[in-house]
Amino acid sequence: MNDKIKIKTGDLELIDSKTFFPLNDADTIIDLSTPEGNATFVINFKNSEKDLEKLNKVSQVINETTLRLTFTNYNQTLGSYNVSPWKVGNLNNRPIFVIYTIFGLNKAEFKRMDLAFYIGKGENNG
Repeated sequence: MNDKIKIKTGDLELIDSKTFFPLNDADTIIDLSTPEGNATFVINFKNSEKDLEKLNKVSQVINETTLRLTFTNYNQTLGSYNVSPWKVGNLNNRPIFVIYTIFGLNKAEFKRMDLAFYIGKGENNG
């Protein structure tokens, strides 16, 4: 991300944001490097035949620096998004949040994902 621009909203500071097109049936790996430390996010998508209308998101710790984010039933062409920042972990005692919009694309083998990582204030930062 451009170091010349810093964006803050409330108590959150934007670390990085991207728009990309992840494949439906493959893991997407994101390596995030910040002054607070490094983290890896493994993003994948699933569909639940049981309840196709119910959206679900789950975070799972893989190891100390890797987190799996699984999104289930995110297929809507008009997009689905979180309504508040999703806290997914910590870097150097500062909380990391994710804000996303996911668009399902008709008959495509991929989706469009807008993804932003924010960092909050740490214990010693107020």
